[in-house]
Amino acid sequence: MTTPLYDHVSFESSGGISLWSHLDSPLTEEMTQKLLKPHTSNNYFLMFVNHSLVHYCVDLKDITVSAGQVLFIKPRQIRIPPSSKNKAEYYKVIFNEEIYGLLPSSCRFWLDPLNEQKVAMSTQAWQRMNDALMLLRTAILTSAPLNIRMAYLNSVLQELEHAYFSNVENEPKKRHVQSFLHFQTLIENKFIEQPTISEIAKTLALSDTSLYQLVKEWAGVSPKEYLNRRIVLEAQRLLIYSNLSVKELAVRLGFADENYLSRFFRKQTGQSITDFLVKFKDMSS
Repeated sequence: MTTPLYDHVSFESSGGISLWSHLDSPLTEEMTQKLLKPHTSNNYFLMFVNHSLVHYCVDLKDITVSAGQVLFIKPRQIRIPPSSKNKAEYYKVIFNEEIYGLLPSSCRFWLDPLNEQKVAMSTQAWQRMNDALMLLRTAILTSAPLNIRMAYLNSVLQELEHAYFSNVENEPKKRHVQSFLHFQTLIENKFIEQPTISEIAKTLALSDTSLYQLVKEWAGVSPKEYLNRRIVLEAQRLLIYSNLSVKELAVRLGFADENYLSRFFRKQTGQSITDFLVKFKDMSS
């Protein structure tokens, strides 16, 4: 058994939706200290930066969010917030998976086909979204009915959805975005089963060659490499925040034994599991 390197933070809010700004102090000192360390959560997280910029690390990837941009983090992603936000002005919105499931429609931007973890907004879209945020904030503060709060949250999410895919429209590869989103969803649901590329292609009604071209165009890697990266990411997440042994982790991820997992991990990352854990512990201390 291994000791988790960071906490799984449970953030409970009234009605499942919370919103606060850089001027607010809604959390206890204990919770604030937990959130400043590497952690994971079952909540959806949005950060709207109005002024200056903020640096975050999400799933071991460094991200800079500038004014007029929105950072989004899905449940169970590893997040390391900055200890200082450079006098940034921002709003944060957190809501749980139950709330997301009750919304009238899901949002594809959470799949992040551009692999940016953020959305850039036009001036007009930012103003509309800011208006919706203020209505949501008032609804929360006045304990408005849940359906009212969800309506304002949905307005915010739909603005993000439109802005994200407006940016996709500027990509030369835009004609294939829906097919790539189907591929991403399939990988997310099936990666532990480690399907063959031919099985994936058949499920998506594509030839092996068409699937290769699609994924290479969007992700810059082959379908097999994309699948392997997703498996490695899950291994990294579990190594960091679970107490599974390497042997238990191998079983969890569908490997024949821990030696096979160790070889796979080294081949994909260029380092051993032990070296990875030491490096992450140093980074988060």
